[in-house]
Amino acid sequence: MKIPKLSVAACLLAGVAGAQTHISVQGSTASVIGDFAQVGKTTQYKSIAKGTKFTTSLGVRAALRGAVAATGAVIRNTTRGVMASVHETGMVFSMSRSGGAVARTSKGADPRKELHLFDFRWSSRTAVKGKMILSLGGRAYGSAKTAAAVTIGSTTIRWNSSMRPIMKSLDVTVNATGLKVRVTTLGAAGVRGMGRASYMGMVSMVFVPAPSGRTCTVKPYGKSCATLAGKISSGRRGKILTMSLSGSLANGFGLTLIGTKQIKVQIPGTACYLLTSFRGMLHPFRTDAKGAATHSIHLPPRRSLSFNVQDVVLALSGRKLSISSSNGLAVTCR
Repeated sequence: MKIPKLSVAACLLAGVAGAQTHISVQGSTASVIGDFAQVGKTTQYKSIAKGTKFTTSLGVRAALRGAVAATGAVIRNTTRGVMASVHETGMVFSMSRSGGAVARTSKGADPRKELHLFDFRWSSRTAVKGKMILSLGGRAYGSAKTAAAVTIGSTTIRWNSSMRPIMKSLDVTVNATGLKVRVTTLGAAGVRGMGRASYMGMVSMVFVPAPSGRTCTVKPYGKSCATLAGKISSGRRGKILTMSLSGSLANGFGLTLIGTKQIKVQIPGTACYLLTSFRGMLHPFRTDAKGAATHSIHLPPRRSLSFNVQDVVLALSGRKLSISSSNGLAVTCR
């Protein structure tokens, strides 16, 4: 009987991937990253030193009652690819006609002289072509202003709060040398007397690998009690491995084992063998009255992938529990 295709989370195969493309991002501050807040004569300045490296997040914030300025940078994995982002936020308000407040990205009065500079480097052991999706945008209210720029190679994209958001896609290649992206930001808000002003600006960058056009193969290995055949096909979500089991236990409960090493260990009390090391298993399936089943998995979209699978079926007859296993399948994508 035919079992519906199984949706397999990438984490199930993450632990069994062989040599595979791993894209990483490292960030660093290329200038002092400082934020300044002032209400009346009270001031606060907080900063992060130039040359500070980070791989997850980094942030600084100056805050007084009536004035806040904050800067943050984040690196994280998304469903599309590895993303890095920088955001600037500032807010001031005053309820006094004789008061005033300031929030900005510089200690001095002119943020253009103390730009915030971030460097991000995407790297991979093997060259990976793809697109860098850039997004620059935000808003400003009152007298506030904010601006940002992204530089990749000789290309610089600039935005400020008087413009609409910008989204742009650039063809790039990530390799062992690394793809450097510089982000420049600034922001300022101020009021004299009663009033309020605020700014919010954000830059995000996502590297999306191009479809690899990889070739996947499946080869049977070893012998056991049942026969497992495999076939690779292409679908809308990428490569699909379809497995067809025959000659196993009738009306049984089956599991597909995943491993990285080929072994040969006889299952006690049977003439069957375990033929792969165990690193995980896929969703269960049922065999029909002839001991047959068909099930499929979507292969993770990695350029290189190498793992083994084997079906194991259990069947209960009265008080007797029987077990059967198939030959193994070696799956390789390059």
